[in-house]
Amino acid sequence: MAISGFTELLPRHKFIEQTIIDTVRSVYASYGFCQVDTPCVELYENLVDNGVPTKEMYVLRRAQDDSDSTEGVKLGLRFDLTVPFARYLCDNLNDLHFPFKRYSLGKVFRGERPQKGRSREFYQMDIDIVSRGELPLAADAEVINIMGKIFDKLNIAKFEIAVNNRKILNGFYRTAGVPEDKLCETIAIFDKIDKISKDELLSLLSNYLSTNTAESIHTAITSAQSPHDLLSFGGNLNLEPNQELILGIREYEELSKLLNSAYKNGSLVYKATLARGLGYYTGTIFEITLPEHKDFGSASGGGRYENLTTKFIKEAMPAVGGAIGITRLMHLIVDKGLIEACKVSEATLCIVVPDKEARLASNILAEKLREKGIGVDLYLKDAKFNKQLYYAQKIGFKEVLFYRIQKEEFGQELSFDTERTIYVRDLATGNERTTSFRNL
Repeated sequence: MAISGFTELLPRHKFIEQTIIDTVRSVYASYGFCQVDTPCVELYENLVDNGVPTKEMYVLRRAQDDSDSTEGVKLGLRFDLTVPFARYLCDNLNDLHFPFKRYSLGKVFRGERPQKGRSREFYQMDIDIVSRGELPLAADAEVINIMGKIFDKLNIAKFEIAVNNRKILNGFYRTAGVPEDKLCETIAIFDKIDKISKDELLSLLSNYLSTNTAESIHTAITSAQSPHDLLSFGGNLNLEPNQELILGIREYEELSKLLNSAYKNGSLVYKATLARGLGYYTGTIFEITLPEHKDFGSASGGGRYENLTTKFIKEAMPAVGGAIGITRLMHLIVDKGLIEACKVSEATLCIVVPDKEARLASNILAEKLREKGIGVDLYLKDAKFNKQLYYAQKIGFKEVLFYRIQKEEFGQELSFDTERTIYVRDLATGNERTTSFRNL
């Protein structure tokens, strides 16, 4: 029996997952990103204190405590690809050229309660741009534009890209009088605004804010159509605007000029409550949702982080990144039928064998096509023709090829370099046509 929360896919679902991966990879590569890989296992101390509760971390131990190089060292499974990447950067500084643009596909592990669309093990596919020295906001814009382009190409649903800035959040809540030691807690509470009622939210704030202050903050941040609405909040209360808020607004305005607003299926919005859960973000943050599938939650997200490398070296390296939960997205596509889930074989063509005499010729034809760069699934058993057709249809082929060997060809070596008649049968209609090797 499979363990709850750990992914196990049927071939047709794996085919959809691979389709998503190929689409994402093609866009990443088209922008000049190169692929890297990091281990699933990291030192536990490297993974903690990044906004993920330690109760959701998987800790590793050997079945036997035999002495080895990891004896006494606490290890954990990665919960995202960003923190391991920060460690990777520091370990490989002399072998990388900056600004460095990377993408990664890897499994991550989170010990949360399994539920629809949420697993304990899932594929994530990230991009990051990192610099030694200044990293312009053009990098933030490129990451967001790339994610929008991916969802345009996937064409599974309308999407919305919400953008904010952690400096705006920090500056606004400081201006509003939130205690410094409650800043992160307040940001996290408002980030849940789509999941909890107003009464629940105000109740959480009442532990350290007056009712009037909490109500004023709630009204301001839920009605803000732009960051300037938050700036005017302080002015209305005769409060001096926080300088971090002003800087965040400037960054947001500069970023907005660089963002693509002409998506085929998407739109850009400012969302004043957006914070993203991971605590390492320092500037731009974004999240992509699918309004037609509100229960799904975030389809992609990311932002700027500038201090992760200081966990490993003294140098702070500004970076911006984004991630797509491939496995989560695949489950949505399967559940809603957003991409046809009928193909199993990754081959392009299927060859069936009409009789035993055609076996050798069929083998030769299949190999010739593979040499040509065409994937071929060749039926291997000596079975009735209709059984072979049924097999081809069940694994997703719409037509099959076969070769009928002629009497005069018995004992000859068949090369298919000369024109030989190859039959193509449509599996839906049963109609047949002929072609040649050259035309395949």
